[in-house]
Amino acid sequence: MAKRVHPPGDTMSTDIIPALICRPTGGRTVSSGMDLTVATCRNGIEKTIWLFVKTNFLRDGKNRAKKHQRTVKNRFRRQNGNGNLIFWGMKPMKIRKATEHELLELWGYESIHTASSNAKFFCDNIKRGNTEFWTLDYDGELVGELYVFYDLEDKDFADGKRTAYLCAFRVRTDFRGQGLGTKLICHVIEHIKEFGYHRISIGVDTTDMANIRLYKRLGFTIKGKECAEDPCDRDENMQPKSCPSFWLLYKEV
Repeated sequence: MAKRVHPPGDTMSTDIIPALICRPTGGRTVSSGMDLTVATCRNGIEKTIWLFVKTNFLRDGKNRAKKHQRTVKNRFRRQNGNGNLIFWGMKPMKIRKATEHELLELWGYESIHTASSNAKFFCDNIKRGNTEFWTLDYDGELVGELYVFYDLEDKDFADGKRTAYLCAFRVRTDFRGQGLGTKLICHVIEHIKEFGYHRISIGVDTTDMANIRLYKRLGFTIKGKECAEDPCDRDENMQPKSCPSFWLLYKEV
């Protein structure tokens, strides 16, 4: 079996699977098992994916990979419901809401009593229903996080009626560059819209060009204001901390 040296280069959604491949342009052929292959899809875009292959029978390998993905996908749905399911290689990755206890574990705290003021602020708001913790769950392991605040003291960020605030967006380093963060943000935005919110805000460092480009691509094109305090970063007195300058961006939905 070919050695798997890193996660596959393309995420597979519930409707995009290796069956889209029509012409291999690279990769190795092994006697059996998994192989890293660059292939051209019907839309002309080259993607790096993992396939089941047999010697000189890429078509057979493609069909086996498709069948296996369908089997795993159906089994996962029977056990967990549809949710928002992505495939990372042959394992399911689900976008779901998480609890304050999972937040503490992810942030490295044993309990709320040993947590920082900021962690306590997040946990308290999750308990009260003012905040939602969304995560990328990779086979039980949390590899991404994004938080929604529906109401904050500074109503430019979130006002409890029309505007909601996204913050603390992270994807684990070894899972970046594959579009997972984009899927997470888009899923959460659609969820927020169901509650009748018409505007979503997000903060970004003025020097963080990678996230500025990402947020612009996702529709955060309205520059609200330049901020020097983060309403979701609290000190020991539960007051907003001063921070390096960042922009508050808006997206109308």
